Amino acid sequence: MSNHQMKRLVDSILIMLEARLKKLFEIHKTEWMTTKEAAAYLRLSENNLRTKISRGQLKVHGKIGKSWRFRRDELDKLLSNPIKGIFND
Repeated sequence: MSNHQMKRLVDSILIMLEARLKKLFEIHKTEWMTTKEAAAYLRLSENNLRTKISRGQLKVHGKIGKSWRFRRDELDKLLSNPIKGIFND
């Protein structure tokens, strides 16, 4: 294999690896939601959402100023398992 062919092969592999890494990071990127967005996503009122937080049924993952932030992947887990989730009042 010539040096030119080797360089082309290495370049192709690097391009492929870069694309796969980009896709991997996109999959694991955390999406944050506000209280209003989380309530709409869970199909709850904001008041009901706050009640569930105060009862310890829902975890707040962060705050920006006075605003709570929720992780979408955690809300997805609640939606995928409603028996253990927050919907059994």
